[in-house]
Order: sequence, then structure tokens, then C-alpha cells
Amino acid sequence: MKKIKLMKTVVAITLVFSALFCSSGATDLQAQPRWTHIVYITGNLDISSSGIATAYGSGSALSTQVNKCKITVELQQFKNNKWNTLYTWDTTSSSFSVATPTKSYAVYHGYSYQLKITLEVYKNNTLLETGTKMISYGYFA
Repeated sequence: MKKIKLMKTVVAITLVFSALFCSSGATDLQAQPRWTHIVYITGNLDISSSGIATAYGSGSALSTQVNKCKITVELQQFKNNKWNTLYTWDTTSSSFSVATPTKSYAVYHGYSYQLKITLEVYKNNTLLETGTKMISYGYFA
């Protein structure tokens, strides 16, 4: 009887530690993209009550490894079970960081919206890395 209790305890402790180590690693990998040259990609999407979407994107890379950045922002609408790009704009910089101008567009009520921001980083016109970040606005009622 003591052997069964001991075995159950050992199995329970093993399962707890396995769950802790597995879940913390998986969460960390999902929470942060793993880029080599890109430091961050960010942006913002806001929609006014009258239906004007205002958005921008920006990004940065390691300054010693990059001398050109191109950022592309796509304002997307979820319609017919897929994301459709409504508007696209981009900016290129001969530096390690870049930001698009803030743009405003009219959008319709009754759909979900998001930004797709893509950053390309270069060294001497050689593409080193491409990173993408999605920024969700959610449903615009």
C-alpha cells in the first residue's frame, strides 16, 4: 500500500514539474518573436465613432548591423471569412529605424479590422531579415 502511495506521489510531482517547464517555455516562445536583426515592430490602430481609422507603423533594428529599413503597413478588414487589405502605405529609411506617417481612412461599421506591419532590414542593399506583426483593433460595431 505504501508503494502505491509513493508511486502516485512521484507521478504527481513529475507531472507538475513537467507542466511548469513545458508551459513556461511555450508561452515565452509565443509571446516574443525571435528575430536576429530586428529589435521591435510596433504600431497603432484607432477607429473613431464616425468610422475614421487612424494608423501608423514603426520599427527598429540593431544599429551596427543595419543601414536601411523599409516598413509596410496594411489596414485590413475581415470580410467573407478572410482578411482583405483595404489600404497599404510604406516608408523607407537609410537608417536602423523607420516610421510611416500616420494615415486616416474611412471604414465601415460591422467588421473587424487589423494592421499588418512588415519590416524589412538591409545591410548594403542585402536583405537581412523580414519581420511581421499584427495589431488587432477587433470588431467595429
